[in-house]
Amino acid sequence: MHNGHVVPILKAASTGEFSGIAWSFQTVPDAAGDVILPLALSTVNVPLPVYTEHDGVAVGEIRKAECTEEGLHVEGRIVDLAARQFAAADGQGLSIGFIGSAQKSGPVRIFTDVEIVEVSLCRQPVNSGSRVTTLKSWRTLENE
Repeated sequence: MHNGHVVPILKAASTGEFSGIAWSFQTVPDAAGDVILPLALSTVNVPLPVYTEHDGVAVGEIRKAECTEEGLHVEGRIVDLAARQFAAADGQGLSIGFIGSAQKSGPVRIFTDVEIVEVSLCRQPVNSGSRVTTLKSWRTLENE
């Protein structure tokens, strides 16, 4: 249990490590008009589940999350082979699932306090700067 949420701890022989920017400060507001301020991402509790397209099915976990000048940098692993294929082919984007409160400023919502509850691999991230930046090659993954 983690902050009132059940966080699955996944085990697998293969590691499938990846890293990326789960929320970019360079491309805000996002397509939904949201801005998450750096202060809101200064403390992110891990581990967090990794989903594909926010589907609620854990395919991995985030083990490290750090707020940098660029955005929320995450490191984790994908343990599901199909999700690895998705990440290597179509799912180069990352997206965060969060709860929080925002203030409206015209069409923009500004979040100063959020709780990240999951990170998803996705084809079209709402924050276009949120991307997988490193992913072990398929050859490496198949040999683990």
